[in-house]
Amino acid sequence: MRRIPLALCIASFLIVMPLVRVTSDTPLTVQYAAATVLHDPIVIFGNDEFTAENGVVGGDGTYEDPFIIEGWEIDLANEQPPEGGMMLAGINIQNTNAWFVIRNVYVHSGNEALASPAPGVVFAGVYCAELRDSRISGNENGVHIVYSSIVEIENCTITENTLGITADGCSGIAIVNNTVSNNERLNVDMSRIITSRIIGNNLSYSGDWTSVGLYMCEECTMNNNTISHNPALGLNLGYCKDCEVTYNTITDNRIGINMYGSENMVVEENSFSGNEDNMDGQGDESSISVPLTVAVVVAAAMVSLVIAYVIAVRNKKPEKPVPPQGSV
Repeated sequence: MRRIPLALCIASFLIVMPLVRVTSDTPLTVQYAAATVLHDPIVIFGNDEFTAENGVVGGDGTYEDPFIIEGWEIDLANEQPPEGGMMLAGINIQNTNAWFVIRNVYVHSGNEALASPAPGVVFAGVYCAELRDSRISGNENGVHIVYSSIVEIENCTITENTLGITADGCSGIAIVNNTVSNNERLNVDMSRIITSRIIGNNLSYSGDWTSVGLYMCEECTMNNNTISHNPALGLNLGYCKDCEVTYNTITDNRIGINMYGSENMVVEENSFSGNEDNMDGQGDESSISVPLTVAVVVAAAMVSLVIAYVIAVRNKKPEKPVPPQGSV
């Protein structure tokens, strides 16, 4: 079994996702999946199981010619877990270090599986994976990533799941130009991630809580995203470090950005409107810029006028009284 060096994976990730600043002029393009063919749930445990039976239609697992899984519809309604103790998922890939790309798949209805709700796509212990141009809906987790490195999700529609995208204990995660919205709980939930890029996504309408939650993440870049219409928090940053949150449009949330226990954060050049509070909380040694609303500016001006009036009254010298005529 040929091992792809991790250094090569990291170098390739930096080539595909350079450290650039994306401005608000960068368009969001999501390509919807084309016609697909029904396929049984796909389970791959190790490089040797990238086979035609498991949906592979090409490639040899190298960077130049990755394994390709594409063109499948996987309906999880009424499905049972596979034999051997593996969890049920539409596509479940574990313990691999071959390059692979999943594209143009439609994975749905995991919440209607027989034994228990099932995730759409699972990556566990994988290196160098891409999921693109696909639809993932109606599952427990749309995409669930654990203990993996160099994983990119691009141009996908991930909606109406219990959770949209979840990741834990990973490095090199890229979430680019997706629509991740209308999921019951969080649209994106990432914990203990080192080096991630969340760029150009529509992250709106979480069902009852927060759209994006980042916890104990380092070196995360979030820019050019739309985060809107969430009943509680648009973006929740907890105990993060060295992250950049810039050029995002954050509107119509109860709190736009909530941040606590974080340090060395750059939160600047974001556009806020329609939030009850634009930002709550602070971070140590962080650069934070939040535009003032008209109401705040007017209130501040009124307070300044009142203070100036009080000072003027206190400093005014009383006039010497004039004694009435005829007094001694």
